[in-house]
Amino acid sequence: MTAPLAAQYIRMSTDKQALSPAVQTTAIAAYAAARGMQVVATYEDEGRSGVQLKNRPALLRLLHDVTASHSFTTVLVYDVSRWGRFQDTDAAAYHEYHCRLHGAEVVYVAEMFGAEVNPITAMLKSMKRAMAAEYSRDLANKSRAGQHQVIARGFQMGPLPPLGYRRCSVSADGQRRVILEDGQRKFTATDRVKWVLAPQEEVELVQRICKLYARTRLSLNDIASLVSAEGWLDHRGRPMTRRGLARLVRNEVLVGNFVWGRRKYANSLIPHVPSRGEGCVPRLIDDDTWAQVQRRTALIGTKHTDEQLLANLSKTLQASPLLTARDLRAQGLPNAGTMRARLGSWTKCLERAGLDPIEQRRTLLERAKRHVANGREFGRAIAAKLREDGHTVAFDGRLRVLNFSELKVRVRLLWPTPSKVGQVWSIRVERFRQRADFDLLVRMERLSRPVDFFLVPPADVVVRFPRWLVEPIPAELGCFWCRSPQHLLERIRTLNEH
Repeated sequence: MTAPLAAQYIRMSTDKQALSPAVQTTAIAAYAAARGMQVVATYEDEGRSGVQLKNRPALLRLLHDVTASHSFTTVLVYDVSRWGRFQDTDAAAYHEYHCRLHGAEVVYVAEMFGAEVNPITAMLKSMKRAMAAEYSRDLANKSRAGQHQVIARGFQMGPLPPLGYRRCSVSADGQRRVILEDGQRKFTATDRVKWVLAPQEEVELVQRICKLYARTRLSLNDIASLVSAEGWLDHRGRPMTRRGLARLVRNEVLVGNFVWGRRKYANSLIPHVPSRGEGCVPRLIDDDTWAQVQRRTALIGTKHTDEQLLANLSKTLQASPLLTARDLRAQGLPNAGTMRARLGSWTKCLERAGLDPIEQRRTLLERAKRHVANGREFGRAIAAKLREDGHTVAFDGRLRVLNFSELKVRVRLLWPTPSKVGQVWSIRVERFRQRADFDLLVRMERLSRPVDFFLVPPADVVVRFPRWLVEPIPAELGCFWCRSPQHLLERIRTLNEH
């Protein structure tokens, strides 16, 4: 007589759990041997929580094989909790019934009830499933309470420190304090991690960023470009970005508060509120600067309702169909990030305005290619003219940089955009791997002819130039302004000679 064929399902949440795979496998093997079963397949979810099915690939594969292969008639599981700690107990019963419906009985080898289907067995299984689910909820509550105590005592939980702070490993008795480098772990499991101030120059940089954002009209893009032009990198050696600065200026750690657990998860086992540690971290800015920064961030995009924004956007796009998301500010609308958060993606905005996103993208791509070609042609023409005058210069068409022996000039063509005040020339933040000594800003006409020129150090583009150039040119930009090509060539010769 052929021995009944069986599959075994093994699950363990953590490597410190008492019910290790070896314990479960031994118990299942003894059960199978006593009943003359042959185990022909093993499905093991090691280090997997039993709360959700989607995070358990082995159980998903088992449920699929039960339907597809029919290669076994029994599924052996150590106990009800190994099958799952589903918060909806009907889910555990459903998956078990799925196996039985396709000819594979689920048997729990360590439980007191057998494989028979009767009212007593059903009641015991239901109680066991409820107990397994409650165990996870109780463990989540205890873990959350412990995490809250850790944060209340001023120790790190969750995120890594932002710019201006470093991690410090503190021993259990508080005697050993060692600054941890990026990627370095604490020394022992009993140690805790606190946040301490970074070196003084980094602290002063964070304070300057917050003051610039609170007390000037510079945007986060402007500030990121400014500090990058000065050669600053973040504490992980990466370039400064608008997104990174946005997270920084909203972080309460700047005023000494550690907050963890703001994000809410749809499948969270227990409801919870953020944990806060008030005044447990060295602060970097005063309350007045913090209030000004938060007031400015809170005002972004709140001037109009969604219906008014959509109406204004539709009217603007119907008048100027080739506008891009970057051109919105010149039309008196919020920036692209705010529009996306309130009205959806740029594609949705175009569709709601009655435009074809695919056709607009194709037209913009063709225009961008023409602009790139114009930029390279313009750079080559300047290089050729300078070589005629005896200068040694080469033009890099890929980076659009004029390379002199001791000088690098990056060519940036500015194209006009219609706005409520007429045509404006937008100065966008551009990032380049190769830094230049000067930016050559060229205002272009629709017919690809230059209007005038500005020869500016990159840092001054951010600090002294507005976002859009209009007529007339502000007096403070006169020192950078070149009215004609001859004037521009004279300025370049002068700079190159010195």
